[in-house]
Amino acid sequence: MSRVAGEAPVYLGVPDREAIERGVCLYLLELGPAPPARGGRRGPRQFSVCYLVTAGAESPEQAHRLLGELVFSAMEEAEFEVDLTPVPATLWAGLRVPPRPGFRLRLPVRRERPAAVVHRVRFPVVTQGGPAEAPAAEPPPLLIRLPLKED
Repeated sequence: MSRVAGEAPVYLGVPDREAIERGVCLYLLELGPAPPARGGRRGPRQFSVCYLVTAGAESPEQAHRLLGELVFSAMEEAEFEVDLTPVPATLWAGLRVPPRPGFRLRLPVRRERPAAVVHRVRFPVVTQGGPAEAPAAEPPPLLIRLPLKED
């Protein structure tokens, strides 16, 4: 973002008047699941974040140009998902700011897991034979003999 924003400040938070008038605003809208990493090894833990991105400048033309550059820059990133559908009016009302041009940007957040510690065997394994113990047997069933009735 800072590469594209140049001298414009980047704000994290609600796109309030100051952020809207002179910079790039990234407002964290939501956290979501991210698909597990592919591969046979133990992948990193991950989730996704979704930001509302707006921009402002000294003139509307500069603000539009900056917002367009932000969109194209985000589209260049393979792991970023750019959503250009209109931001619902209810979101703007909930933030208590007038509607602005903007887009949603979803990207993964990862934290690598520590590698499992593998201890190498540095000496030969020695086994000794001995009498094998028989597994504990169940007690024999109790037999009851009943006298036979003779005819």
